[in-house]
Order: sequence, then C-alpha cells, then structure tokens
Amino acid sequence: MVAADVRRRIGARKTLSRRYLGIFWVPPEARWSYLQGRAKDPVIGKLLDSAMIAIERDNPSLKNTLPKDYTRPHLDKQSLGGVID
Repeated sequence: MVAADVRRRIGARKTLSRRYLGIFWVPPEARWSYLQGRAKDPVIGKLLDSAMIAIERDNPSLKNTLPKDYTRPHLDKQSLGGVID
C-alpha cells in the first residue's frame, strides 16, 4: 500500500470518528491563532470567509450556516483586523 493511501485511509477514519463522537473540527487555516497572526493583513476579510468555508467543509452539520460576507466593500478591514487582534 502506498503511503499516500495509508494517510488517506487514516484521515477518513479520523473524520468518521470525530463525527461519531460529535467533535467539532477547526482546520488549521481557520484557527484563531492563524487568523490573529494575520489580523493586520489587508485581505483579512477574505481570510475570514475562507476560514468559514473550511469549517463548513470539515463539519457537514454546519453547512450553509456560517457567515461568509467579510469581504463586503463597506466593511472596514482595519476595524475588522482590530477586533481580531
């Protein structure tokens, strides 16, 4: 068995276990520490939207429930970054 196949199978097994146990998974790109480290980035709105998409992707029970409108033009990105920082 190829190493990539083994990793894929282990990953699928972990995903099923999390779902069975009711564990909520936050992917690395959606974790607070990742976002906080980029709070001053001018694309923070895009990063937040991407984080919400990633959380929904990895937690099907949250599909279409999280806000993904942080790239709105009238939303002040500096203020948004300040809230995170």
